[in-house]
Amino acid sequence: SKLLNALETIEKSLKQEIQDLKERQLRTEEYVEELRLGQLTLKETIERKRKEEPRHLFMAPKQTKWFCGRESELALLRIMLMNDSEEKVTVAAVSGLGGNGKTSLTAEYIHKWKHYYHGGVYWFSGENDIKLKASVDDIAAQFNTLHDNSLEATLSKTLAVFSRITKPWLMVIDDMDESNLSQNLLKLVLGSWQANVACFGHLIATTRRTSQELEEAILGFKESRCLTLECFSLKEAKKFVFKRIGIVGDEVEDKNVDLLFQKLGGLPLALEQACAYIKYLGCTLSAYLDLYEKQSLQLLNKKKATSPYGTSQERLAVRTTWLLNFEHIRKNEHGMIAIRFINATAFMNPNEIQKELINVGEPRIDDKAYCDHVSSPLGSLEVLKLLTDFSLFKETHNSSLAVHRLVQDVIQEHLKPEEKVESIVDAARLLGLAFLNCPSPDVLLENQVNEHADRSSLHLTDSSRFYKWRKMCLHACEIKINLETFLNIFRDVKEKTVFLPEVARIVYECAVYLNVNNYTSQAYAVANFAYRILDWNDEEISEERVKALFPHMFPLSEFLRGHIRYSCKAPLDTNNLSTSKISVNDSLKSEIEIMRLEGNEFFMESHFQKAIETYSSGIDRTKGTNSFDPKLLSNRASAYLRLKQFNNALNDAEEYMKYSPECWRGYAKRALALQGLNEKWDALCAAALAFYHDREVFEHFPPFQTSFPNLKQSICVCDNVSLLISLLSQLVYGIVSDMPSKIIVLEPGKYCLSAECIDGFRTEEDQFSKVKRLWMGGFCLVGVGDSSSEPGVTLSFGSNFGLLLSQNFNAVNLSFIFDLGNWWCKCASMVRLFNCSFTSNIDDRAFVSQGSLSVKKCQFINCRSTALCAAGSAEVEDSVFSGNMSIGLQVGKPRNLVLKNSKLHGNQWGLDVRSAACDVTGCQIYDNKKIGVGVENGKVELTRNEIFHNDRHGIYVCKNSSAIIEENEIFENGWQGITKTSDAWCRISRNKIYQNKCGGIHVEPNKKAPGHQQSIVEFNEILGNKGPGIDEKNAFDDQIGSAFPSLEVLFASEENFIKAKCTENKLKNNIERESEPPSQEVPEICFFCHKQGQLKKCPRCFTAKYCNGECQRSDWKRHKNNCARLLEKYSVLVKVLPLSSCLIGDKKVLKGVEIKAPFSWLERSGPQYAEAPKPDKLFIVKIQAADSWRKSNEGGTLLAIEDRSLTINGDLDVHEHSGRIYHLVRECGSNCNSYGWKKMFFWAQLAKNKMVRVFVGDFPAYQRW
Repeated sequence: SKLLNALETIEKSLKQEIQDLKERQLRTEEYVEELRLGQLTLKETIERKRKEEPRHLFMAPKQTKWFCGRESELALLRIMLMNDSEEKVTVAAVSGLGGNGKTSLTAEYIHKWKHYYHGGVYWFSGENDIKLKASVDDIAAQFNTLHDNSLEATLSKTLAVFSRITKPWLMVIDDMDESNLSQNLLKLVLGSWQANVACFGHLIATTRRTSQELEEAILGFKESRCLTLECFSLKEAKKFVFKRIGIVGDEVEDKNVDLLFQKLGGLPLALEQACAYIKYLGCTLSAYLDLYEKQSLQLLNKKKATSPYGTSQERLAVRTTWLLNFEHIRKNEHGMIAIRFINATAFMNPNEIQKELINVGEPRIDDKAYCDHVSSPLGSLEVLKLLTDFSLFKETHNSSLAVHRLVQDVIQEHLKPEEKVESIVDAARLLGLAFLNCPSPDVLLENQVNEHADRSSLHLTDSSRFYKWRKMCLHACEIKINLETFLNIFRDVKEKTVFLPEVARIVYECAVYLNVNNYTSQAYAVANFAYRILDWNDEEISEERVKALFPHMFPLSEFLRGHIRYSCKAPLDTNNLSTSKISVNDSLKSEIEIMRLEGNEFFMESHFQKAIETYSSGIDRTKGTNSFDPKLLSNRASAYLRLKQFNNALNDAEEYMKYSPECWRGYAKRALALQGLNEKWDALCAAALAFYHDREVFEHFPPFQTSFPNLKQSICVCDNVSLLISLLSQLVYGIVSDMPSKIIVLEPGKYCLSAECIDGFRTEEDQFSKVKRLWMGGFCLVGVGDSSSEPGVTLSFGSNFGLLLSQNFNAVNLSFIFDLGNWWCKCASMVRLFNCSFTSNIDDRAFVSQGSLSVKKCQFINCRSTALCAAGSAEVEDSVFSGNMSIGLQVGKPRNLVLKNSKLHGNQWGLDVRSAACDVTGCQIYDNKKIGVGVENGKVELTRNEIFHNDRHGIYVCKNSSAIIEENEIFENGWQGITKTSDAWCRISRNKIYQNKCGGIHVEPNKKAPGHQQSIVEFNEILGNKGPGIDEKNAFDDQIGSAFPSLEVLFASEENFIKAKCTENKLKNNIERESEPPSQEVPEICFFCHKQGQLKKCPRCFTAKYCNGECQRSDWKRHKNNCARLLEKYSVLVKVLPLSSCLIGDKKVLKGVEIKAPFSWLERSGPQYAEAPKPDKLFIVKIQAADSWRKSNEGGTLLAIEDRSLTINGDLDVHEHSGRIYHLVRECGSNCNSYGWKKMFFWAQLAKNKMVRVFVGDFPAYQRW
């Protein structure tokens, strides 16, 4: 029965399962039917949607095959559009000056990313409503949304279609430049339709509006999505021109494209016009450039650019493309005021127009409305906004304005002659007021600076004092150029003139600027031009007024020139701890504190790298703000120490000390870092300073207990001379140890020591100098202070008392002043000096080291003789040698000096290497009285240094020396940049050598002899030197009787010499031996009618010039009052003295016999070659002037005069009336055969009392006798 019951139960269960299964099958069949019906419905819906989906149109212009470059701009535009915002339509803009390629860039973007925009690309013109309607109608015709009479209706229907596009799409609105954007444009750019689109889209607007103006004009536009497009870079311009014209680039064509780029400022539209014209004519680039010099803008506009974008014709030419900008400005309420300023800026430097130039002028501009407006509180800001709104002007990184040079050309072209005159005068007046509002070299009067004339680099108080003046001078130079350019039109303007004192003053500022920058000859000509402007003025100007306008004589004295030059540097952009810092909110401060604590946790858990990363993040985010916490530096230094990154730890510790100079932590971590770098004695000195600032540091700072276990008992703190003497007396001499016997910490103050103070100490007296020296060694002397400031502890050694070291010694933060003593280090000594200064009044060397010497951050200044003589091994870094009356740094004996990142200036001689080796890197060697770097019987390597403004050679290598000179900048030295004599060797490679006063490189051939190698001169840039770029002629001793080669040298075959191997050097604008110096003529016009042409001089003053006799007679009534004044102003009366026996430029004179240097290009002189001068007739004289330091002229002359007939032939007294001429010849003359001599040719006239009148206003052509 149990079995039956079980079977019955199973049967019932099976029946139930079968029933459940049937029900589930029925439900499944019903669900499948539902799915089938749903699928049919979905298919019908998709089909219906497919029929409703608008056509996907690609309405972009064709891709131009000339497009080049702009890779970064295309990438940036893509990033702007592909942002992660939730907006359905992303709007971006491409902004910039008209003609700089905004449309081309957008079209290139489309073709680059067209595969992405499956929903289509749609191009609209935003130039005006007429063109907008035309482009909307084109698209509406495809969408079947065209409305016959209404743009608004057509646009609404068309945008409704856009909202149904289900794939990514792109819309472009080109040339959106209307002054007032229409409602239709605004609707297109940011209308409500964008919120209802079926798929996201992108919109690009091209416009001349700035990003700020777009943000104001279009509600909701984000300034961050505006790409500001600049003109082509040189690289992009080259690529475009070569591609557009179809030529292959080579060295010649590269230079031609460089010139074209400079002329057209890289403006893509201008380059396209130029290339189109070149292709049209089939001419060469060189021929086009020659023609452009003559026709300029007229040539550029002979052929308009072509465009596939439907661009208006006026936008396809430079001359007309910016008319829209001018029209926009004119329509404004204050437009004419802005236009007046724009017209003035057309004659200024386009790259940096300071906002201070928007002023009333001095004297005031002749326009009351203009002056009232710009002097009102917001007037200048309104003008500024008008200029920048449509990118005609742009704001630069330093808050100045910049304008494209072609914009200036267009402005000038549209000005009538009287408007040009008005605008140039306006420019001069605006600039005149700006000059008055900034420090000027006028304050440096010649008589004042010469009272204590020394090296100008030594009297520098503010290196940026005249920086603003220098920037303003760039405008003065532009105004001067424009005055010369338009000089011929001024005669046609009757009621206005540019010949005004304020204009002359601006030209004078240009002359000062040129003179300061070593363009001395040009400066002298420009200064004479400034004087001429006053001469051409019809009103009489008093001498006092002239002196006020032109306070300096030209050429400027070398001291004055240097003083100005060293005061024109750009202000340093540093995080000065004493200046106010950027404010940040409290939340950032809290965030940084949390980061610091997090870094501390990582440190405690021994995750030192994570700790460093955390501290670094906090430092990077807050450096330079008021939230910066210096403890981050200290903490990071600790982490670096744990990872044994000792250099990083040292840098952080020293940076921390700048913020907290009295905190022990910086000194302690500096000590540990130095210990890790195995600089033990330096580490001990730093540890002693940590102890001074915290007397318990050895107890509570565990690293000190392990690193410096026995140091504390060696440290002695001293605050007076008596205690110092007592401590010195306790030193045990003669015991050499790795540890100092004492570390004496001196508190701030002056400690005066004399021979009497150390009676009983071991001393030694020098038999020659009679200096009594105290024997010292085996200890450290540390001043309380930090390395970021000058030492606050002074050790003064009276009378002939000095120091002698024979063991290890460290000095830190100390100033050593010796009266008639010096410092001598024996051969066995090891001396380390850190942040110390040294001065001595002894006639011997101030500091002599025969042992091992390390000098860091030290100053050797104002020593009466040589400052530092390193006769042993030495390392000198970050130090200064200045104001020393002999050599700044001398290296002697066969040892090696390593010199890095130091300055040697204002000495008699910068660096002198004798019988030793020296490596010099990253140094500045300048403004020394004689030579920058001299090498005799030595070896030197000079790498990446700046060597400049030295009175003689920058580098002089002689007497069996060798020199490797690489990657240096050598410029504006008084003689050659580099000179190598015939008995030396050098490799001169990859240097930039320019504007040296007697030439670039003089490398004498070597006599063929065993051991003599061929010197190498390669890959150098040698530019604008006032002598040969590379001179391979033999040089001759700078002595009497050595004006030309000896007979042995003269007749020696070139086969007996090895010339230097000169390859791949770039030489440009140097004055070679046989070439004439560049002419520096002053622009001249008729004093009466102001015409240019063939002019004749007044026979009385030889200055005023006239077209003809009629002009001269008509002007006599005015000129007769000025004639005598002009004669005195532009001439000098000189007395000719008997001729000296000495070297005189191109000849030597010995016992009355003259011998001229035997060169083919030097023509003969004497009565058989020229007539004798006649009274009342002008004749030419040659005046030769010698460097005052020439040893050949001890007892000889510095200044000599001769005419070709030698009727006039004698000396001039440089201390009497001829001083002005001497200075002029030295600064503006060309090289003579003998080094150190310059010559210049003048007009002259015989005068009464056997005097000669020499004219200094204009000059004859260069002569070869």
